[in-house]
Amino acid sequence: MGRRVTMGLLWFTLTAFMVAASAESYTWHVVSTKYGPVRGRRFPAPNYRMKSVTRYLGIPYAKPPVENLRFRPPQTPEPWVKMRDFDRPGPSCPQIVDGTNDTLTFPFAQRNILQPYTATMDEDCLYLNIYSPEISGPPDPNERYPLAVMVFVHGGGYTSGTGNAYDGTVLASHGLVVVVTINYRLGIFGFLSTGDKTAPGNYGLLDQIAALRWINENIGNFGGDPSRVTLFGIGAGAASVNLLTLSPLAAGLFRRVILHSGSALSTWSMANDPLRLVTTIAEKLDCCRVDVAQTVQCLRNKSYQKLLLKDVTLRAPASRFYSVFGPVVDGNVIPDEPRRLLEGDLFRSYDFMVGIAEDEGYTYVENLPDIEYGISENGYRAVVNYFVNQVFPYRENEITDAILFLYTNWGNNTNRTRRGGLVRLFTEQQVAVPLVEVANLHSVRNSESSTYMFAFNYRTNLSPYPDWVGACHGEELPLIFGASIAALGMFGHLNFTKGESMLSGAVMTYWSNFAKSGDPNKPQAQKTKFIHQRPNIYENLEWKRYSIENCPTCAENYLHLGLRPRLAQGFRSQRVAFWIDLVPKLLYPQAVPSNNYLYPDVEANGLCETLDIHQPGSGVSIARPGQGTKTTSIRKGTKCVTLPTPVVPSESTDNNIPSPVPDDQDWETPRESKRDTGNIYPQLSIVIAIGTALLVVNITVFVICFSKGKNQDSGNLENGHTRKRARQSVDDDHSSIKSNPSDHDSREKERSHKTEMIELKEQRSSKQSQLDPTNGFDSKTLVHL
Repeated sequence: MGRRVTMGLLWFTLTAFMVAASAESYTWHVVSTKYGPVRGRRFPAPNYRMKSVTRYLGIPYAKPPVENLRFRPPQTPEPWVKMRDFDRPGPSCPQIVDGTNDTLTFPFAQRNILQPYTATMDEDCLYLNIYSPEISGPPDPNERYPLAVMVFVHGGGYTSGTGNAYDGTVLASHGLVVVVTINYRLGIFGFLSTGDKTAPGNYGLLDQIAALRWINENIGNFGGDPSRVTLFGIGAGAASVNLLTLSPLAAGLFRRVILHSGSALSTWSMANDPLRLVTTIAEKLDCCRVDVAQTVQCLRNKSYQKLLLKDVTLRAPASRFYSVFGPVVDGNVIPDEPRRLLEGDLFRSYDFMVGIAEDEGYTYVENLPDIEYGISENGYRAVVNYFVNQVFPYRENEITDAILFLYTNWGNNTNRTRRGGLVRLFTEQQVAVPLVEVANLHSVRNSESSTYMFAFNYRTNLSPYPDWVGACHGEELPLIFGASIAALGMFGHLNFTKGESMLSGAVMTYWSNFAKSGDPNKPQAQKTKFIHQRPNIYENLEWKRYSIENCPTCAENYLHLGLRPRLAQGFRSQRVAFWIDLVPKLLYPQAVPSNNYLYPDVEANGLCETLDIHQPGSGVSIARPGQGTKTTSIRKGTKCVTLPTPVVPSESTDNNIPSPVPDDQDWETPRESKRDTGNIYPQLSIVIAIGTALLVVNITVFVICFSKGKNQDSGNLENGHTRKRARQSVDDDHSSIKSNPSDHDSREKERSHKTEMIELKEQRSSKQSQLDPTNGFDSKTLVHL
């Protein structure tokens, strides 16, 4: 009996302890903000050596962008008085969710695990999540308080993704930083642009700026330092972060940036064809109106579900290399072409860290038929031809031959090595080279801020990608968010090895150090051991700065992140130099840089499309020089008028716009490019100019010859009259001699002198005629001058 009582008391004590522990594990914490009090829930430490974290999920940083606020900049949120609980994230922004559709920008493996976080979506989606570590016990002498802030901008090609999928608990606890994730408007809601004040675009970027303003005003109440904010993003999120470093509207809102696999110089960093896209969407939704303002208002009145057009968003041509929706140069958020802005002082005022995964290019080939077995020679050439046709519309033959030569393994040219060549090609041209160019521009003549570069070359143990590929796009994210220590968020289903836990700890230390000081090596040193008994192989490794300056200590240093870390110099320097130095020389030079630095620079109205908004009732015209046009109907009142829109010669003109990836027929018989026909026009202009110049020269010479001939004839006539007068004078002399013999000698001498003068003048005239360079030239001869 006593034993039972003892066991009962023990069970009661354990139960009470567990309840108390549970209650303590999820205690609430209240924080005041500029807009009202918020209450978040505190979670226990992910590991016994780490700190507990309070989560504040789903805080609004702007008014709901619905109804009349659609396609407009975000507005400050409405304030509230009563305390509100923020223990669950807000809805994700509207997007097309289809895990089986191979045209989405996210890799297939990431699309599947993202779906649970996009199940709840709404146009009212401008919310952020804050993960704040608990500050308890004696302060760390190596730390600076308040804590640095890290704001994550998710990727997804500007059309998909959500910040709710990334749980910042472990990163905040281990790195002792405040982590923030945000949602921003996507697709048509975030980046529709008419090119004028009616709908200038860039609403997604304005959302990010509004979130940064909210953080700047309120993060101090969450233990964060508004003067030490670091933005980090992946893919389109990284391109957005890079663009924010060029925007005067975001100046002063953050201090450092980390770019994962994206930059402002990538071909897909800006919208490819926003005006044509507006026309297409308006036509499909029966919103073509008299003027642009009425068209945009009609789109505002549609439900958000109707605006998610799969056939427009997912089947746009060349969407692998360009963005269907994306930022545009509007003169406000992005005041000029990114290439120009990257040479300014604002860009160099931020500390920069850039990096890529080893095989980013896999996402460009993963949907090719039978790619697991490699690719045939014809297929290899077809893919390269298609890529060059889309990205380099000039000098295609030369660039194609150069790419095939550089990326072909001539010593072992097989299906598998050709497949590897394609992965390297897209890894370097689409991701690595733009990032290297950004690092070069940032580090040159820059003593104000720091530049670092990394290459993630570790393939995780349970990677969802095929065995024949290395580290792919986004594989570093689970380690950055500490999923190997405590699997949370979209990485909650993954398992990791002890070595991967060590790598995750090292990466989080580097990232949080950079957020605190701009140097990944300090203030916190790499720990000797972390969670397990395995030593930290990063402990004695110094990550050196990246610089292209010509100085004894400067080098293009970058860190290989993996289980075999090493510091190297010159990331794939030979092939990177091919893209940065040689390819631009193959393209004709211009004076104005484009958003893609690999394009030839264009003059005004060169490769850009122009939207001509006429008076009401006159319609809208879209034109692209050097390309054909097709007609698209625009409704004006109750009538439809034709609207010329550009037709890419290599694409079908029917309603089935081809996929960015060549089909099987394209593989067998690579299409003949027609874009080189655009070069006929500059060549024809040169021929006409030369012909005109020759005609002017011929006319000028003819006039000169005619004038000289006329002068010569008048001179000969004058000489004849002179000789006649001389002969008359001589005859007169003879008659005088006969009448007066005493003057014979003197007159004879005078006659001889006159005769000599006449002969001398004739000799000079003959000699001058021989020296005339136009003498004897007819019109046929003058053509060859």
